[in-house]
Amino acid sequence: WWVAPQPVAASHPLVTEQPAETEHLASCQSGGSGEESQSTDGGALSALGPGIALAGVPAVLAMQGNVSMLTMNEFIPCFLKGLQRDGQIDRAVAVARGRVRARFDWWSPTLFLRLRSGRLWYTPGFGGEGSMKNWPALLGNIAKGRCTPLLGPGLVEYLVGSRHNLARDWAQTFRFPLPQSRGELPEVAQFLAYEQDSQFPRDELIRYLQIHLQRQYPQIIKQASDPTNISAVMKDVWESQISVQSDDPFLVLAELPLPIYVTTNVSSILEHALVKAGKAPERGICRWKKDIDMEPTVFESEPDYRPSVERPLVYYLYGHIDVPDSLVLTQDDYFDFLIGVTQNKDLVPPSVRASLVNSSLLLLGYPFESWDFRVLFRWLIDLEGSSRRDRYAHVAAQFDPEDSEMIDTARARSYLSSYFNRNANISLYWGASQAFIADLQKELRARENAALP
Repeated sequence: WWVAPQPVAASHPLVTEQPAETEHLASCQSGGSGEESQSTDGGALSALGPGIALAGVPAVLAMQGNVSMLTMNEFIPCFLKGLQRDGQIDRAVAVARGRVRARFDWWSPTLFLRLRSGRLWYTPGFGGEGSMKNWPALLGNIAKGRCTPLLGPGLVEYLVGSRHNLARDWAQTFRFPLPQSRGELPEVAQFLAYEQDSQFPRDELIRYLQIHLQRQYPQIIKQASDPTNISAVMKDVWESQISVQSDDPFLVLAELPLPIYVTTNVSSILEHALVKAGKAPERGICRWKKDIDMEPTVFESEPDYRPSVERPLVYYLYGHIDVPDSLVLTQDDYFDFLIGVTQNKDLVPPSVRASLVNSSLLLLGYPFESWDFRVLFRWLIDLEGSSRRDRYAHVAAQFDPEDSEMIDTARARSYLSSYFNRNANISLYWGASQAFIADLQKELRARENAALP
């Protein structure tokens, strides 16, 4: 069988230069039982292909019955060559089946597809235009320090796992009763807070992170000086990854000459990246509710502090893992946060509020439909002075809405583009945040080279 992951960018390793050399397993009867007289496994593999698709994998190519190696030797190279062309897997399968139509087992390869458009990947960029018109304006604002990154959970998923998987794990473990919301962390966390107590989901989050990191990086955890300190462990894990990944998004963002970074991630990875960039970052945590017990912020200990490129502010809007009470986790937390920062604007420092209306915004790592983004965006567009934001170029990186739940992908894309543009004049970059950051690096280098005599 050949299994495709979630839709990816065209730079993904699946898009190879030599498709005929791609490794795969051709497994007979993985897509159906075939003829009973030919079955030798008692039907054990008969539902493997559709079973994988049923588990949520977007595309699975499996065999309905027995298939010969000669057929596969012709089918697979043709299939991968067609797939490499533009990621349109249903067309690639049809062309490959046509290639082997003279073979007795031409009918065996079958496709189980959850994607309505049949496209597995796409070329990252700004829609049909291919490039953003106002790159020069954005780069100029970055050079002048008039840019504020807003960093979401998608940037750290490669280290700590996805919030979707965490929600499903909790839903299964604690028997969450609403199947349609099993992948929504705020809704599952709300259930845990109701069933247990308000601290339970916070404690479980820290425990989950410890278990996940232990499983994924056992050697690093083994060498950690304090395996129970989740912040220290995440730092060790991140540093182990950047040793083999020089284009880490946090390192790239930390090199930018910016005074303020706003994040809804709960780890200190960005702070560590800024230190590696030779800066001395300061931490700020939003007191979105009155009973958060934490150390005085830099604005309280240093009333004259002003964020600068040398001493940038990393502002944690949804809390920090070191202060569990500060975490915005459940549905009620999101509502309380939005009510709190709306009714009392001073909960967020003036310098942070000013940066969100008087600079270019980079929204990275936020799925459009997530609670993290929807609450943040609602607050952003209602901020006092939001009309001044029209003077700047803004960008949000969004995965192309290529999902089995999308009824009409093209209309979904058009809707999202219009929504962002009308409400906040934001250009949408269709692709992963890492892909946008890589393009940003290229544009910055091109700008630097153009400035050289």
